[in-house]
Amino acid sequence: MAFIGEVIEVETEGEPKRPTRFVWRGRSYRIEHILASWHDASMPNQLRRPRWTMRRHRNYYHVQTDGGERFEIYLDRGKKRPEWVLLRSLGPEPDRTSGSD
Repeated sequence: MAFIGEVIEVETEGEPKRPTRFVWRGRSYRIEHILASWHDASMPNQLRRPRWTMRRHRNYYHVQTDGGERFEIYLDRGKKRPEWVLLRSLGPEPDRTSGSD
């Protein structure tokens, strides 16, 4: 796994909106599978006196591209203008053909 933490452009479709493609560093990635998704409305840890308005509002996705690469991306809905972030690379698709007999 490698931390990235960069804002990216994302294309979505459907209701609710699901990511279908993203652009990172000038390269386009087509999302072949959404492996997992979840919502995070937790409080940032460093706050001494948190208020409910300070909650995170993020939708996370583990995705696999058509090239077999896996990434964790999220939509940060807590900003005035929502933005997508490529959080980290999860590495290539695990090789399911190699195994021990």
